[in-house]
Amino acid sequence: DESYSEGWEKRQERLRQLVALAGKYGIKVFLYLNEPRCMPNSFFEKHPELCGVKRESYSSLCTSIPAVMEHLRNSVQNLCHNVKGLGGFFLIHMSENLTHCKSLPSLPECERCREVSTPKLVSDVVKAIVEPAKAEDPNIRIVVWTWAWNRMMTEDELTETLSLLPKNVIVQSNSEALKPYTIGGVSGTVSDYSMSVIGPSEAAKSIWRIAKENGNDICAKVQVNNTWECSTMPYLPVFDLVREHMINLKNENVKNVMLSWTLGGYPSINLKIAGKCFEDDSEAAYDVLLREEFGEYAPTVKEASSVFSEAFREFPFQIRVVYNGPQNAGPSTLLYLKPTGFTATMTCFAYDDLDSWRAIYPRDVFREQFKKLSEKWEKGLSLLDDMPNCEFKQMAYGGYLLFYSSYLQIDFVMQREAENFPVLYDIAEKEKKNAYMMYQLMLDNPAIGYEAANHYYFNKMMLAEKYISCEHIKKSLSN
Repeated sequence: DESYSEGWEKRQERLRQLVALAGKYGIKVFLYLNEPRCMPNSFFEKHPELCGVKRESYSSLCTSIPAVMEHLRNSVQNLCHNVKGLGGFFLIHMSENLTHCKSLPSLPECERCREVSTPKLVSDVVKAIVEPAKAEDPNIRIVVWTWAWNRMMTEDELTETLSLLPKNVIVQSNSEALKPYTIGGVSGTVSDYSMSVIGPSEAAKSIWRIAKENGNDICAKVQVNNTWECSTMPYLPVFDLVREHMINLKNENVKNVMLSWTLGGYPSINLKIAGKCFEDDSEAAYDVLLREEFGEYAPTVKEASSVFSEAFREFPFQIRVVYNGPQNAGPSTLLYLKPTGFTATMTCFAYDDLDSWRAIYPRDVFREQFKKLSEKWEKGLSLLDDMPNCEFKQMAYGGYLLFYSSYLQIDFVMQREAENFPVLYDIAEKEKKNAYMMYQLMLDNPAIGYEAANHYYFNKMMLAEKYISCEHIKKSLSN
Protein backbone atom coordinates (compact mmCIF):
# COMPACT_ATOMS: atom_id res chain seq x y z
CA ASP A 1 0.00 0.00 0.00
CA GLU A 2 2.01 2.93 -1.31
CA SER A 3 -0.20 5.51 0.38
CA TYR A 4 1.85 4.98 3.56
CA SER A 5 5.06 6.01 1.79
CA GLU A 6 3.62 8.81 -0.30
CA GLY A 7 6.12 11.65 -0.65
CA TRP A 8 9.16 9.49 0.09
CA GLU A 9 11.13 11.06 -2.76
CA LYS A 10 10.82 14.54 -1.22
CA ARG A 11 11.76 13.23 2.23
CA GLN A 12 14.87 11.50 0.87
CA GLU A 13 15.89 14.66 -0.95
CA ARG A 14 15.53 16.71 2.23
CA LEU A 15 17.55 14.06 4.06
CA ARG A 16 20.31 14.30 1.43
CA GLN A 17 20.37 18.07 1.91
CA LEU A 18 20.58 17.66 5.68
CA VAL A 19 23.42 15.13 5.40
CA ALA A 20 25.32 17.49 3.09
CA LEU A 21 24.79 20.51 5.34
CA ALA A 22 25.83 18.64 8.48
CA GLY A 23 28.85 17.24 6.66
CA LYS A 24 30.23 20.77 6.17
CA TYR A 25 30.65 20.92 9.96
CA GLY A 26 32.00 17.41 10.45
CA ILE A 27 28.64 16.15 11.72
CA LYS A 28 27.07 12.84 10.72
CA VAL A 29 23.31 12.26 10.63
CA PHE A 30 21.97 9.12 12.32
CA LEU A 31 18.41 7.85 11.94
CA TYR A 32 16.37 6.27 14.72
CA LEU A 33 14.84 2.99 13.48
CA ASN A 34 12.10 1.43 15.59
CA GLU A 35 11.47 -1.38 13.12
CA PRO A 36 9.49 -3.17 11.90
CA ARG A 37 6.80 -0.68 12.81
CA CYS A 38 3.30 -1.92 13.42
CA MET A 39 0.49 -1.12 10.99
CA PRO A 40 -3.18 -0.17 11.45
CA ASN A 41 -5.53 -3.14 11.46
CA SER A 42 -7.16 -1.74 8.31
CA PHE A 43 -3.90 -2.52 6.47
CA PHE A 44 -4.16 -6.19 7.43
CA GLU A 45 -7.68 -6.47 6.01
CA LYS A 46 -5.93 -6.50 2.63
CA HIS A 47 -2.85 -8.39 3.82
CA PRO A 48 -3.92 -10.84 6.55
CA GLU A 49 -0.98 -13.12 5.71
CA LEU A 50 1.50 -10.52 7.11
CA CYS A 51 -0.23 -10.06 10.47
CA GLY A 52 1.50 -11.02 13.71
CA VAL A 53 0.55 -9.96 17.23
CA LYS A 54 -2.69 -7.98 17.46
CA ARG A 55 -3.42 -4.91 19.55
CA GLU A 56 -6.60 -2.82 19.77
CA SER A 57 -6.11 -0.85 16.56
CA TYR A 58 -2.64 -1.94 15.40
CA SER A 59 -0.90 -5.22 14.67
CA SER A 60 2.71 -6.21 14.09
CA LEU A 61 4.29 -7.16 10.80
CA CYS A 62 5.41 -10.69 11.62
CA THR A 63 9.16 -11.13 11.12
CA SER A 64 8.78 -14.90 10.80
CA ILE A 65 7.37 -14.20 7.34
CA PRO A 66 10.22 -13.96 4.77
CA ALA A 67 8.47 -11.16 2.86
CA VAL A 68 8.53 -8.90 5.93
CA MET A 69 12.26 -9.37 6.47
CA GLU A 70 12.91 -8.89 2.75
CA HIS A 71 10.94 -5.63 2.89
CA LEU A 72 13.06 -4.46 5.82
CA ARG A 73 16.32 -5.35 4.04
CA ASN A 74 15.28 -3.69 0.79
CA SER A 75 14.09 -0.54 2.54
CA VAL A 76 17.38 -0.09 4.41
CA GLN A 77 19.43 -0.81 1.30
CA ASN A 78 17.37 1.67 -0.74
CA LEU A 79 17.83 4.37 1.89
CA CYS A 80 21.60 3.88 2.23
CA HIS A 81 22.00 3.74 -1.56
CA ASN A 82 20.04 6.94 -2.16
CA VAL A 83 21.43 8.96 0.78
CA LYS A 84 25.21 8.80 0.53
CA GLY A 85 27.20 9.80 3.58
CA LEU A 86 24.57 8.83 6.13
CA GLY A 87 26.24 8.38 9.53
CA GLY A 88 24.17 5.37 10.44
CA PHE A 89 21.30 4.20 12.62
CA PHE A 90 20.42 3.55 16.19
CA LEU A 91 17.93 0.79 16.78
CA ILE A 92 15.32 0.21 19.46
CA HIS A 93 13.62 -3.17 19.48
CA MET A 94 11.29 -2.62 22.38
CA SER A 95 9.66 0.74 23.02
CA GLU A 96 6.26 2.28 23.58
CA ASN A 97 5.52 1.11 20.03
CA LEU A 98 4.67 -2.40 18.96
CA THR A 99 7.40 -3.69 16.61
CA HIS A 100 8.26 -7.41 16.30
CA CYS A 101 5.91 -10.03 17.71
CA LYS A 102 7.68 -10.31 21.10
CA SER A 103 8.28 -6.59 21.66
CA LEU A 104 5.33 -6.30 24.07
CA PRO A 105 5.29 -9.47 26.21
CA SER A 106 1.86 -8.63 27.64
CA LEU A 107 0.18 -9.40 24.28
CA PRO A 108 -0.97 -12.91 23.25
CA GLU A 109 1.75 -14.84 21.42
CA CYS A 110 2.01 -14.95 17.65
CA GLU A 111 1.47 -18.51 16.38
CA ARG A 112 4.41 -18.27 13.97
CA CYS A 113 6.86 -16.70 16.44
CA ARG A 114 5.90 -18.88 19.41
CA GLU A 115 8.72 -21.32 18.71
CA VAL A 116 11.25 -18.60 17.82
CA SER A 117 13.37 -17.53 20.78
CA THR A 118 13.38 -13.85 21.64
CA PRO A 119 17.20 -13.63 21.19
CA LYS A 120 16.97 -15.06 17.66
CA LEU A 121 14.01 -12.89 16.75
CA VAL A 122 15.73 -9.67 17.90
CA SER A 123 19.13 -10.52 16.42
CA ASP A 124 17.55 -11.45 13.08
CA VAL A 125 15.92 -8.01 12.87
CA VAL A 126 19.27 -6.39 13.69
CA LYS A 127 20.99 -8.38 10.94
CA ALA A 128 18.27 -7.46 8.44
CA ILE A 129 19.24 -3.81 8.99
CA VAL A 130 23.00 -4.12 9.49
CA GLU A 131 23.85 -6.36 6.52
CA PRO A 132 22.32 -4.27 3.70
CA ALA A 133 23.51 -1.01 5.31
CA LYS A 134 27.10 -2.21 5.58
CA ALA A 135 26.95 -3.65 2.05
CA GLU A 136 26.09 -0.18 0.72
CA ASP A 137 28.54 1.71 2.96
CA PRO A 138 31.06 -0.10 5.22
CA ASN A 139 31.60 3.16 7.15
CA ILE A 140 28.02 3.30 8.40
CA ARG A 141 27.84 2.84 12.17
CA ILE A 142 24.90 1.11 13.82
CA VAL A 143 24.01 1.40 17.49
CA VAL A 144 21.85 -1.32 19.03
CA TRP A 145 20.10 0.13 22.08
CA THR A 146 19.21 -2.29 24.87
CA TRP A 147 16.47 0.03 26.14
CA ALA A 148 13.89 -2.01 28.11
CA TRP A 149 15.44 -5.36 27.14
CA ASN A 150 15.31 -6.31 30.80
CA ARG A 151 11.49 -6.06 30.59
CA MET A 152 11.37 -8.14 27.42
CA MET A 153 13.90 -10.84 28.28
CA THR A 154 15.29 -12.87 31.12
CA GLU A 155 18.93 -12.30 32.06
CA ASP A 156 19.95 -15.44 30.14
CA GLU A 157 18.00 -14.33 27.07
CA LEU A 158 19.62 -10.90 27.19
CA THR A 159 23.07 -12.49 27.32
CA GLU A 160 22.20 -14.80 24.42
CA THR A 161 20.86 -11.88 22.35
CA LEU A 162 24.12 -9.98 22.84
CA SER A 163 26.07 -13.06 21.71
CA LEU A 164 24.01 -13.29 18.49
CA LEU A 165 24.50 -9.65 17.44
CA PRO A 166 26.85 -8.85 14.55
CA LYS A 167 30.31 -7.89 15.82
CA ASN A 168 30.28 -4.62 13.87
CA VAL A 169 27.46 -2.99 15.86
CA ILE A 170 27.82 -0.75 18.89
CA VAL A 171 25.88 -1.93 21.95
CA GLN A 172 24.28 0.94 23.83
CA SER A 173 22.82 0.80 27.33
CA ASN A 174 21.27 3.46 29.56
CA SER A 175 24.06 4.28 31.97
CA GLU A 176 21.86 4.64 35.06
CA ALA A 177 19.36 1.86 34.21
CA LEU A 178 18.30 -0.14 37.29
CA LYS A 179 20.69 1.72 39.58
CA PRO A 180 19.37 1.54 43.17
CA TYR A 181 19.08 4.67 45.32
CA THR A 182 17.86 5.76 48.74
CA ILE A 183 16.69 9.36 49.01
CA GLY A 184 15.02 10.72 52.13
CA GLY A 185 14.92 7.18 53.47
CA VAL A 186 12.95 5.96 50.44
CA SER A 187 14.53 3.34 48.18
CA GLY A 188 13.97 2.64 44.49
CA THR A 189 15.76 2.02 41.21
CA VAL A 190 16.32 4.32 38.25
CA SER A 191 14.17 3.42 35.25
CA ASP A 192 15.46 5.83 32.64
CA TYR A 193 17.65 8.90 32.86
CA SER A 194 18.91 10.72 35.91
CA MET A 195 21.45 13.45 36.63
CA SER A 196 20.88 13.36 40.38
CA VAL A 197 21.57 9.62 40.66
CA ILE A 198 24.93 9.06 39.00
CA GLY A 199 25.68 6.10 36.71
CA PRO A 200 26.73 3.71 35.52
CA SER A 201 24.69 1.00 37.17
CA GLU A 202 25.79 -2.60 37.64
CA ALA A 203 23.19 -3.60 35.03
CA ALA A 204 24.76 -1.31 32.43
CA LYS A 205 28.27 -2.44 33.29
CA SER A 206 27.19 -6.07 32.93
CA ILE A 207 25.78 -5.45 29.43
CA TRP A 208 28.94 -3.61 28.38
CA ARG A 209 31.16 -6.36 29.78
CA ILE A 210 29.31 -9.06 27.84
CA ALA A 211 29.29 -6.92 24.68
CA LYS A 212 33.04 -6.31 24.90
CA GLU A 213 33.68 -10.02 25.46
CA ASN A 214 31.67 -10.70 22.29
CA GLY A 215 33.81 -8.23 20.34
CA ASN A 216 31.36 -5.30 20.18
CA ASP A 217 32.11 -1.67 20.86
CA ILE A 218 29.96 -0.09 23.59
CA CYS A 219 28.04 3.15 24.10
CA ALA A 220 26.40 4.86 27.09
CA LYS A 221 23.07 6.68 26.85
CA VAL A 222 23.34 9.62 29.24
CA GLN A 223 21.92 13.08 29.88
CA VAL A 224 24.43 15.79 30.79
CA ASN A 225 22.42 18.99 30.18
CA ASN A 226 19.08 18.19 31.78
CA THR A 227 16.53 15.41 32.23
CA TRP A 228 12.83 15.21 33.06
CA GLU A 229 14.04 16.04 36.55
CA CYS A 230 14.26 19.56 35.17
CA SER A 231 13.64 19.69 31.43
CA THR A 232 12.78 23.38 31.03
CA MET A 233 16.24 24.76 31.76
CA PRO A 234 18.60 24.38 28.77
CA TYR A 235 21.09 22.95 31.24
CA LEU A 236 21.53 22.52 34.96
CA PRO A 237 24.80 24.00 36.30
CA VAL A 238 25.75 20.85 38.24
CA PHE A 239 29.25 20.42 36.86
CA ASP A 240 30.46 18.07 39.61
CA LEU A 241 27.72 15.55 38.79
CA VAL A 242 28.50 15.72 35.07
CA ARG A 243 32.21 15.18 35.72
CA GLU A 244 31.60 12.33 38.15
CA HIS A 245 29.44 10.48 35.63
CA MET A 246 31.81 10.98 32.70
CA ILE A 247 34.84 9.90 34.74
CA ASN A 248 32.92 6.78 35.80
CA LEU A 249 32.24 5.98 32.15
CA LYS A 250 35.85 6.59 31.20
CA ASN A 251 36.90 4.14 33.91
CA GLU A 252 34.63 1.55 32.26
CA ASN A 253 36.41 2.20 28.95
CA VAL A 254 33.24 3.63 27.39
CA LYS A 255 34.25 5.74 24.40
CA ASN A 256 30.85 6.41 22.80
CA VAL A 257 28.04 8.39 24.38
CA MET A 258 24.58 9.47 23.28
CA LEU A 259 24.04 12.78 25.05
CA SER A 260 20.36 13.63 24.61
CA TRP A 261 16.88 12.49 23.75
CA THR A 262 14.15 15.03 22.95
CA LEU A 263 15.76 17.14 25.65
CA GLY A 264 19.39 17.79 26.44
CA GLY A 265 20.78 19.00 23.12
CA TYR A 266 21.54 22.59 24.08
CA PRO A 267 25.13 23.66 23.13
CA SER A 268 26.15 24.27 26.73
CA ILE A 269 29.17 24.39 29.02
CA ASN A 270 28.00 20.99 30.34
CA LEU A 271 28.78 19.41 26.96
CA LYS A 272 32.25 20.94 26.97
CA ILE A 273 32.90 19.67 30.49
CA ALA A 274 31.68 16.18 29.55
CA GLY A 275 33.91 16.11 26.47
CA LYS A 276 36.94 17.37 28.38
CA CYS A 277 36.60 14.50 30.88
CA PHE A 278 37.24 11.93 28.14
CA GLU A 279 40.26 13.89 26.95
CA ASP A 280 41.70 14.84 30.37
CA ASP A 281 39.70 14.28 33.55
CA SER A 282 42.16 16.03 35.88
CA GLU A 283 41.12 18.86 38.19
CA ALA A 284 43.75 21.06 36.51
CA ALA A 285 42.16 20.57 33.07
CA TYR A 286 38.75 21.36 34.55
CA ASP A 287 40.11 24.59 36.06
CA VAL A 288 41.60 25.62 32.71
CA LEU A 289 38.25 25.07 30.98
CA LEU A 290 36.44 27.17 33.58
CA ARG A 291 38.97 29.98 33.21
CA GLU A 292 38.51 29.93 29.44
CA GLU A 293 34.73 30.18 29.87
CA PHE A 294 34.36 32.47 32.88
CA GLY A 295 37.65 34.33 33.27
CA GLU A 296 38.07 35.93 36.69
CA TYR A 297 34.76 34.42 37.85
CA ALA A 298 35.94 30.83 37.31
CA PRO A 299 36.58 30.14 41.03
CA THR A 300 33.15 31.52 41.91
CA VAL A 301 31.46 29.39 39.25
CA LYS A 302 33.34 26.29 40.40
CA GLU A 303 32.33 26.77 44.03
CA ALA A 304 28.71 27.61 43.21
CA SER A 305 28.36 24.64 40.86
CA SER A 306 29.65 22.32 43.61
CA VAL A 307 26.92 23.66 45.90
CA PHE A 308 24.27 23.14 43.20
CA SER A 309 25.56 19.60 42.59
CA GLU A 310 25.25 18.64 46.25
CA ALA A 311 21.80 20.24 46.42
CA PHE A 312 20.58 18.32 43.37
CA ARG A 313 21.43 15.00 45.03
CA GLU A 314 18.40 15.72 47.24
CA PHE A 315 16.01 15.50 44.28
CA PRO A 316 13.31 12.88 45.10
CA PHE A 317 13.94 10.77 42.04
CA GLN A 318 11.39 8.30 40.71
CA ILE A 319 10.08 7.83 37.18
CA ARG A 320 6.57 9.03 38.06
CA VAL A 321 7.96 12.06 39.90
CA VAL A 322 9.98 13.21 36.91
CA TYR A 323 7.03 12.90 34.51
CA ASN A 324 4.14 14.02 36.73
CA GLY A 325 5.81 16.31 39.26
CA PRO A 326 5.66 20.10 39.46
CA GLN A 327 9.38 20.75 38.83
CA ASN A 328 9.25 21.12 35.04
CA ALA A 329 6.54 23.81 34.93
CA GLY A 330 7.66 25.40 38.21
CA PRO A 331 6.11 28.80 38.99
CA SER A 332 3.90 28.73 35.88
CA THR A 333 1.58 26.19 37.54
CA LEU A 334 -1.41 27.90 39.11
CA LEU A 335 -2.31 27.64 42.77
CA TYR A 336 -5.88 26.55 43.56
CA LEU A 337 -7.78 27.47 46.71
CA LYS A 338 -10.10 24.52 46.12
CA PRO A 339 -9.02 21.05 44.92
CA THR A 340 -9.39 20.75 41.15
CA GLY A 341 -9.80 16.98 41.07
CA PHE A 342 -7.64 16.97 37.93
CA THR A 343 -4.98 14.30 37.43
CA ALA A 344 -1.46 15.41 36.60
CA THR A 345 -0.56 14.63 33.00
CA MET A 346 2.62 12.91 31.85
CA THR A 347 4.56 16.17 31.36
CA CYS A 348 3.14 19.70 31.04
CA PHE A 349 0.19 19.97 33.44
CA ALA A 350 0.79 19.22 37.11
CA TYR A 351 -2.39 20.88 38.47
CA ASP A 352 -2.57 20.29 42.25
CA ASP A 353 -2.29 16.51 42.11
CA LEU A 354 0.16 15.97 44.97
CA ASP A 355 -0.45 12.25 45.24
CA SER A 356 0.53 11.72 41.61
CA TRP A 357 3.55 14.00 42.01
CA ARG A 358 5.02 12.18 44.98
CA ALA A 359 4.86 8.61 43.59
CA ILE A 360 6.67 6.36 46.15
CA TYR A 361 7.47 9.18 48.59
CA PRO A 362 5.33 9.93 51.66
CA ARG A 363 3.93 13.46 51.53
CA ASP A 364 6.13 14.85 54.31
CA VAL A 365 9.27 13.31 52.83
CA PHE A 366 8.44 14.61 49.35
CA ARG A 367 7.95 18.13 50.67
CA GLU A 368 11.11 17.93 52.77
CA GLN A 369 13.27 16.82 49.83
CA PHE A 370 12.27 19.77 47.69
CA LYS A 371 12.76 22.04 50.71
CA LYS A 372 16.28 20.68 51.24
CA LEU A 373 17.07 20.93 47.54
CA SER A 374 15.95 24.56 47.22
CA GLU A 375 17.55 25.70 50.49
CA LYS A 376 20.90 24.13 49.60
CA TRP A 377 20.69 25.50 46.06
CA GLU A 378 19.97 29.00 47.41
CA LYS A 379 23.31 28.96 49.25
CA GLY A 380 25.01 28.63 45.87
CA LEU A 381 23.09 31.62 44.53
CA SER A 382 24.51 33.78 47.30
CA LEU A 383 27.97 33.25 45.81
CA LEU A 384 26.87 34.83 42.52
CA ASP A 385 25.82 38.27 43.83
CA ASP A 386 28.81 40.08 42.33
CA MET A 387 28.80 38.12 39.07
CA PRO A 388 27.35 39.97 36.03
CA ASN A 389 24.29 38.62 34.24
CA CYS A 390 25.28 35.64 32.08
CA GLU A 391 23.90 32.28 30.97
CA PHE A 392 25.39 30.43 33.95
CA LYS A 393 23.71 32.81 36.38
CA GLN A 394 20.41 32.51 34.48
CA MET A 395 20.54 28.71 34.70
CA ALA A 396 21.38 28.90 38.40
CA TYR A 397 18.42 31.14 39.19
CA GLY A 398 16.08 29.31 36.81
CA GLY A 399 16.84 25.95 38.39
CA TYR A 400 16.30 27.41 41.84
CA LEU A 401 12.92 28.87 40.89
CA LEU A 402 11.70 25.53 39.51
CA PHE A 403 12.71 23.63 42.64
CA TYR A 404 11.66 26.27 45.16
CA SER A 405 8.29 26.70 43.46
CA SER A 406 7.81 22.91 43.59
CA TYR A 407 8.34 22.96 47.34
CA LEU A 408 5.86 25.82 47.74
CA GLN A 409 3.22 24.08 45.61
CA ILE A 410 3.54 20.87 47.62
CA ASP A 411 3.25 22.86 50.83
CA PHE A 412 0.27 24.81 49.46
CA VAL A 413 -1.75 21.62 48.86
CA MET A 414 -0.92 20.29 52.34
CA GLN A 415 -1.65 23.62 54.07
CA ARG A 416 -4.87 23.96 52.09
CA GLU A 417 -6.07 20.65 53.51
CA ALA A 418 -5.19 21.91 57.00
CA GLU A 419 -7.03 25.20 56.27
CA ASN A 420 -3.94 27.12 57.34
CA PHE A 421 -4.95 30.35 55.61
CA PRO A 422 -2.10 32.64 56.76
CA VAL A 423 0.46 30.20 55.32
CA LEU A 424 -1.52 29.96 52.06
CA TYR A 425 -1.43 33.77 51.81
CA ASP A 426 2.33 33.76 52.37
CA ILE A 427 2.87 31.05 49.73
CA ALA A 428 0.77 32.98 47.19
CA GLU A 429 2.97 36.05 47.75
CA LYS A 430 6.17 34.01 47.33
CA GLU A 431 4.87 32.32 44.19
CA LYS A 432 3.92 35.71 42.74
CA LYS A 433 7.53 36.80 43.18
CA ASN A 434 8.79 33.51 41.68
CA ALA A 435 6.59 33.98 38.60
CA TYR A 436 7.87 37.53 38.17
CA MET A 437 11.51 36.43 38.49
CA MET A 438 11.04 33.63 35.95
CA TYR A 439 9.33 36.13 33.62
CA GLN A 440 12.41 38.34 33.83
CA LEU A 441 14.69 35.38 33.12
CA MET A 442 12.66 34.49 30.01
CA LEU A 443 13.10 38.04 28.74
CA ASP A 444 16.86 37.51 29.00
CA ASN A 445 16.90 33.95 27.68
CA PRO A 446 14.07 32.58 25.49
CA ALA A 447 15.51 29.04 25.67
CA ILE A 448 14.11 28.83 29.21
CA GLY A 449 10.79 27.00 29.41
CA TYR A 450 11.32 25.10 26.15
CA GLU A 451 11.63 21.36 25.56
CA ALA A 452 11.55 19.89 22.06
CA ALA A 453 8.75 17.32 22.52
CA ASN A 454 6.38 19.67 24.34
CA HIS A 455 7.69 22.98 22.96
CA TYR A 456 7.11 25.68 25.59
CA TYR A 457 6.09 24.11 28.88
CA PHE A 458 5.45 27.68 29.93
CA ASN A 459 5.65 31.07 28.28
CA LYS A 460 5.66 34.64 29.52
CA MET A 461 1.88 34.99 29.42
CA MET A 462 1.44 31.87 31.56
CA LEU A 463 3.74 33.45 34.13
CA ALA A 464 1.76 36.69 33.92
CA GLU A 465 -1.42 34.67 34.52
CA LYS A 466 0.20 33.08 37.58
CA TYR A 467 1.13 36.51 38.92
CA ILE A 468 -2.46 37.77 38.54
CA SER A 469 -3.83 34.52 39.97
CA CYS A 470 -1.67 34.85 43.09
CA GLU A 471 -2.98 38.39 43.61
CA HIS A 472 -6.53 37.06 43.32
CA ILE A 473 -5.81 34.30 45.85
CA LYS A 474 -4.37 36.81 48.32
CA LYS A 475 -7.50 38.98 48.01
CA SER A 476 -9.74 35.95 48.46
CA LEU A 477 -7.83 34.93 51.59
CA SER A 478 -7.96 38.49 52.94
CA ASN A 479 -11.73 38.38 52.68
